[in-house]
Amino acid sequence: MKKRLLIFLLLVGVFIFAPIFTHAQTRAQLINQLRQRIVQLQAQLRVLQAQRSMAVINPTSLPLSVLISSLPSKYNLLLNNQKINSAITKTSPFQAGEVEFLRDKILQLESGATQSWKEDRYSQTSSKETDIRKFWLKQVALSFYVEVNKIVPWSILNYTDDQLGLLLTYPDPNVSSSNFLQFQGLLFDYNPIPGYFYGQQLKTSYRNAFNTPQDFLYSLVKKMRDDGWIHVTGRSYTELCNLTNGFLEDFICLERVKLGTSDHTPKFIKSVLAAYNIPSLLVRPYFSFAGDGLSIFSHGGMFFPTLSLAMDGDAVYDSYLSGLFNNPHAKIPTENSFRDLNLTKDRLAMPACQGARLDIRDNIISYLSLYNKPEYRSDLISAYKYNSDGSYVSGQWFKEGVIRNTFPSTGCQNTNPNASNYWAPILSESEWTYWLNKIASVASI
Repeated sequence: MKKRLLIFLLLVGVFIFAPIFTHAQTRAQLINQLRQRIVQLQAQLRVLQAQRSMAVINPTSLPLSVLISSLPSKYNLLLNNQKINSAITKTSPFQAGEVEFLRDKILQLESGATQSWKEDRYSQTSSKETDIRKFWLKQVALSFYVEVNKIVPWSILNYTDDQLGLLLTYPDPNVSSSNFLQFQGLLFDYNPIPGYFYGQQLKTSYRNAFNTPQDFLYSLVKKMRDDGWIHVTGRSYTELCNLTNGFLEDFICLERVKLGTSDHTPKFIKSVLAAYNIPSLLVRPYFSFAGDGLSIFSHGGMFFPTLSLAMDGDAVYDSYLSGLFNNPHAKIPTENSFRDLNLTKDRLAMPACQGARLDIRDNIISYLSLYNKPEYRSDLISAYKYNSDGSYVSGQWFKEGVIRNTFPSTGCQNTNPNASNYWAPILSESEWTYWLNKIASVASI
């Protein structure tokens, strides 16, 4: 009704006022202009009607909206966003002074004055929950800063509630065992600035790193390999990191020593990804590798929900994923280190020995498949040709090493195929013959 009335009044105006216009302004021109204006008004009316039909959220009811007057206007979209506010307050509302603390951290990022952030190191003996929540708020501040300044071409506004929660929600350790793992990651990454600067290094050597979140993740793993990361086996973080006064190993120490575990390496990767708004989830138990037995039940790994990928916690330096002989400079495709997320979840739901065996089998087959990729097969051929004492035929040392090193020393058995903890051969004899013949065909090229 309103629309028809509006059009009628405009048409009436044509005939009432047209005679007073000069001869240069013909009646036909005026009618044409008015028709165009009617179309514009109709479009505006449709917008207004749509807006009236939507539920209106009062910005003043959102916890972050109080910061609108004290932060640059480019932050308003986040501060007034219901999903962002809900993610931040999911496990608990803001405590006294926390909104102001978040504001101050954002302003420090904007001015580059973040030197004081390193002073809030976590200590088992002295840190309180209020201190730990400040670690979380610093990560939120950095997430906002990266988003509004378009440091990366992807946006947190495109994430689901669960994905957004991995970046913005306080991981209350009392809520779930999964939260407890993420909480440990928060203590490791009490200062997100070093992780941010580590990510900036990717720009210089890995030109595609900032194209997509997956490119960033792959470049990060490649950099860690190029930097020479290995397992910490036989060494102590207490000594390596000079841990006193209740301090725990943290991002800064691991960046320096380049030594990881299936627990620590994922925390390091998660820290860098979070600094660039890529959600990840620490997972334990994950699969067991290389005969480490009890870790079938305690081994660590990672999920990357927005990328539908999963990764073992030791994948950065795993022999069949990073190279047996040329590590850390073997040219192994970085994508070999990752598995489909849903497939991994299905295998984690299996009896431990069965799921772990399938995951390791994928690693071995991915490594063997490199025979057909000239740019990547040098490490595979070195492993195939290796002859430690002259008693091995080509491929024999490699085959025996795979069989020996992939069978868990405890928890699984290979004699009773009807038992749930049965560990079937990684490859059948016919499969070994097939693959070794394939490698032999290119080993002399």
